[in-house]
Amino acid sequence: MMKFDTPSNLNKENQVDVILESFRTSFWLIEHQWFVRCHYYNKSLCLYTLPCTFAKSFQYLDKPFQSTCSNSTQLLKIHHIDVLFPCINLFWMNTFDISQLRSISIQIPDDFSIQSQLQSLFDRATNLYSLRLYSKQFSRHFFFDKITSQSIRRLDLRSIYLYANENICQQLCKTSLVNQCEVLLIHVENRSEILFLINHMKNLRALYVHSKDSIDQTNPYYTSIFIDELILWLKQHLPTSFAISPDEYFPSCVRIWISYVQFLNE
Repeated sequence: MMKFDTPSNLNKENQVDVILESFRTSFWLIEHQWFVRCHYYNKSLCLYTLPCTFAKSFQYLDKPFQSTCSNSTQLLKIHHIDVLFPCINLFWMNTFDISQLRSISIQIPDDFSIQSQLQSLFDRATNLYSLRLYSKQFSRHFFFDKITSQSIRRLDLRSIYLYANENICQQLCKTSLVNQCEVLLIHVENRSEILFLINHMKNLRALYVHSKDSIDQTNPYYTSIFIDELILWLKQHLPTSFAISPDEYFPSCVRIWISYVQFLNE
């Protein structure tokens, strides 16, 4: 992938034509069947080969482009995207093939319903596995209580600025997405909510959880003693087949690996 700036007084479409012309030879198109695509926006041009897998979210997807391939939108292999809803420009959602999309991070504004847009995206992203949500007022609208996806199995709710209490956990467990969830990442108000989630999420196999009652309020960065105490408490209340340990990347969180074989027999 190449990104470069061009003089602002030049016609961008003409510039792109000149660049792409060198890639329209028989060497590129016939002998090797290599294709390129060029997006243009303000002074910037972005040129890359097709198909292309982006290592991270790609900011030019909804910008004008030209390509040496007549059906270049089908050659993009999009595995992850970051989305800010509402999507004013739905060009990328309606144009690009997102059937290979595996994970998505969605930032939700406080005062906007995104249910229809989100359902439309999930209907097309048939291999979507992981959903991460960002929101400041999650408790106001459980917008995904009617949202469905046949493929999502991992939910990351840690970036919601809210500790889930018993009432919120009850509402979550009534939704289709949470019922089918196998890996959940969440912040809870009390450790009792951890037991509630494990007992009510029948497909859950891994839980990454941060409990507010296991934080030193005078020094939230010092968590070792409190996490050790929480782990001991969990081991006393959960089957011995469960693997419980601190999260190596987030010391204030606990990882719980669930073994249903012994769980169902105890």
